[in-house]
Amino acid sequence: MRNKQVLFLSMLSGLIVRLLVAPFTGHGWDMYVWLKSGELFLYSGTNIYEISDVAGFPWGFYAYPPLWLYWLAAAQLLTTSFSLSINEHIILIKLPIIISDILSGYLLYLLLLRLRIDEKLSIRISILFLFNPLIIFVSSVWGMFDSIATLFVLLSLLLLMKNHDYTSILLLGIGAAIKIYPALLLPCLLIYIYDKKRKLIKSLIMGCLIFSLPLIIFSFPYLFSLNAYITKLFYHTSNIGQFNIWTLITPLLSTEISTIISMILFVTFYGYYIIKNRGVLSLREHSVKTFTAILAVFLATSIKVNVQYLTWIIPLMLIELAVDKYRRKFNTTSFIIINLMGIVFIAAFSQLISFDLGSLGRVNSLVVSENFVVGGLILSSAGVAGWRFILMMLEYLGLSRVKEVLTGKIGVSLILILLLLSLSLFPSPVGIELPRGNVRIAVPESVHSLFIDGDVYLSSDEHKRLASFNIIVFPFSLDFFNQYEGYVPDESVNNYMKFRIDTSELRMSHLRRIVRNLKSNDIRVLIGVFISPRQELVSYGIHGYSSEWLINNHPEVIKNGKVHFGEIINESNRQMKYSSYIAGKIARVIEDFDFDGLYILTEPEGIRTINDVDAIMPLIIDARKELGIDKIVIIDRVDPFLPSDALIKIMTQCDYVVLHTSPWIDGMQYGTRANRTIEMYYQRIKQLKEELPSKRWSQLLYSIYTLDMTSGWLTPALEIQLEVDTYSNLLNNGYSIYYASRYLPYRLNLRES
Repeated sequence: MRNKQVLFLSMLSGLIVRLLVAPFTGHGWDMYVWLKSGELFLYSGTNIYEISDVAGFPWGFYAYPPLWLYWLAAAQLLTTSFSLSINEHIILIKLPIIISDILSGYLLYLLLLRLRIDEKLSIRISILFLFNPLIIFVSSVWGMFDSIATLFVLLSLLLLMKNHDYTSILLLGIGAAIKIYPALLLPCLLIYIYDKKRKLIKSLIMGCLIFSLPLIIFSFPYLFSLNAYITKLFYHTSNIGQFNIWTLITPLLSTEISTIISMILFVTFYGYYIIKNRGVLSLREHSVKTFTAILAVFLATSIKVNVQYLTWIIPLMLIELAVDKYRRKFNTTSFIIINLMGIVFIAAFSQLISFDLGSLGRVNSLVVSENFVVGGLILSSAGVAGWRFILMMLEYLGLSRVKEVLTGKIGVSLILILLLLSLSLFPSPVGIELPRGNVRIAVPESVHSLFIDGDVYLSSDEHKRLASFNIIVFPFSLDFFNQYEGYVPDESVNNYMKFRIDTSELRMSHLRRIVRNLKSNDIRVLIGVFISPRQELVSYGIHGYSSEWLINNHPEVIKNGKVHFGEIINESNRQMKYSSYIAGKIARVIEDFDFDGLYILTEPEGIRTINDVDAIMPLIIDARKELGIDKIVIIDRVDPFLPSDALIKIMTQCDYVVLHTSPWIDGMQYGTRANRTIEMYYQRIKQLKEELPSKRWSQLLYSIYTLDMTSGWLTPALEIQLEVDTYSNLLNNGYSIYYASRYLPYRLNLRES
């Protein structure tokens, strides 16, 4: 009776510990994805599996079976229905993960009793799991849901030992409907059932059907877009993990070669284990060893292994630790090393990825990290853990001679060489170097790209890592100006922004304080206006804007999706040009918030033709008239291949013209300009400088495109550096950085000279 009390109190204590930390923490990217996925499922009507990933970004969006997605949607619905806070929403999301941890601890106890282990030892093993810091961190701090799939794997094992074969497969299938990894164990169960039934076809058909049934049922709404769905489910096979030996090897090889080698090794060693142990796979007491061995083969050979995958194998390692007396020393050493390396990895990892809810959505790419020490710890812990995974695999495969080589001087030397080579390739802390131009403009996607949760100050470090910009732009849709009637402190402006974190409202009072604080640090602040009437985007959340007031009240100004500012409108019983109306509103906003001028954002198309120039010129002229010469007027994305007289026409009314100079974005977004190169832009700018009066040269700026969170693209650091080095020789007055934000995975540093 006392043993049962100890177990109950341990489970209760484990639950309390987890609940204490859960509401206030979360992986900066994964928790952001959980929140946005629930929101998208409920409110956007968008197929979440069709959302594009950011090119070159180390983390994707939602790429798992849909059962977890349904829970995220339920948590979002409950949060909305009961007006829950963000902390309450977070704990609601984590609740099934935490409960799975506690139930897994109890299942370990039951499994060990079933394997005839002493009750006291069974309880100790259960406690070791319940209070394992790695398990607690992954589930309760991180918020990753691997523990739920692990719970169903343990349930499957228990029912297998109780002779409930097909129910065991069904539970394994439910686990795979949460996270796909339990599918790795299916072949072993099929062999087990065949050995009992001796009917090959029936065993295969029944087993596969029962296993697949949960995934098919839960996936049914997405089977009509099967290609997108399958692509997302296999997304994690297309990129490199961070926590095994491939972390050291891949920088020396291409991802494609690494993937091929990894798959060959996995299939070979998996098959070898099945063949070598064919005679004992049908023994129920051997099932834990089989499951552990298969997962060890995966962790040792797969290119996609992350630290949270340890939650798959740790409970099985604990059972093996108690059951296998002959390997107890080896198993104990493996358990200690793998847990220790996992803790070291997470400690270093947390310097790159915040687990504070205030940093949701903000990540720093490991491949371009500026922290060499942290990167070294990550690589070292991954290398040691990967080396131990290989030793575990070889132990289960019975390849003792190979294992002896790896534990000897040759093996240790090989690991050290790989580690040193990887560290030598690790990026330097310099980041991307930008010249010290007189004009350094930061153009975030919105105010929320830099300021969230009521924050009105920009840290000095954030300012420095964005090239110490001296001008910043806060862009809003046309309707912000169309409908502006004066400063109202508590009025939200979220609906007018292209990018937003919806848990945080930007109010007019916050915007005014942000402007004031930036100006106190000698940073000029411009109001930006998106001249496109609508940009509705569903990517990493519901983003974008729609200028409904303009679209509904004055459709006459919109032609072929573009605003023609010179058109006449009837507003308040007065006939006027739309450019005059909007320019007056812009001037009032600038006065009320004390902005330093206007920045005209012409995305997504830019100014590419003479017709584009004619459509925008009335706005530029009337804005200059309203603002006078004391305020700055800038227009962006002007094609340098426009005739020079058209450029001069724009430049006479603007202080600066930002030229579109990125062939990377051409290829990403504009098919008609995809054949342009850096050299072509360089030669055109060189020609322009010959055609334009010398007094106009200082008005020309070039563009630097970084990461667009809402549209889903990331320009590689090397590409940016190449463009900057090329154009800065000709346009030395400055540049405009799109999209400067807290989410950039690389640092933009100013050159010393």
